[in-house]
Amino acid sequence: MKLYILFSGFFLAAISLAAGAQTYRWVGEDGVTVYSQTPPPSGSAEVIKHRPAPKSNPTDTEAANKRLNKARQDLEDRREDRKLAKQAQDEQQRAAATRLQNCEVGRSNLRTLTALGNRKLRTQDGEYLRLTEEERQTRMEQARKDIEDNCKQ
Repeated sequence: MKLYILFSGFFLAAISLAAGAQTYRWVGEDGVTVYSQTPPPSGSAEVIKHRPAPKSNPTDTEAANKRLNKARQDLEDRREDRKLAKQAQDEQQRAAATRLQNCEVGRSNLRTLTALGNRKLRTQDGEYLRLTEEERQTRMEQARKDIEDNCKQ
């Protein structure tokens, strides 16, 4: 563990020295341009100045923030659109299920009224009701209309 701490301290010291070091450029005896952090043995070299990292421009930051906010708003708009589309789809499915149920009820009513003839009709309350032929025909016509409205695909 002590070796690790010693090595870490040495590494940090080396980095800090390298960060503050200068860079030298010179042309060697063989005509090759040399770049080094140590000066040449002859002593004649050009010191290269390091440019500091560019500072961010406040207008660039503002523009980036505007783009980011616009992207966030676009994302939120798309989420809302998907949510509304899902709600519309769910509503269509519920309406289709209701139409299917009404279709089956209409068909059942028409079968019952057609087969009923002159007999009594049992109501939902469990009571019996005798329909006149005119009432029966009116209810059959309503059942046909219900079938036509709800059973078409």
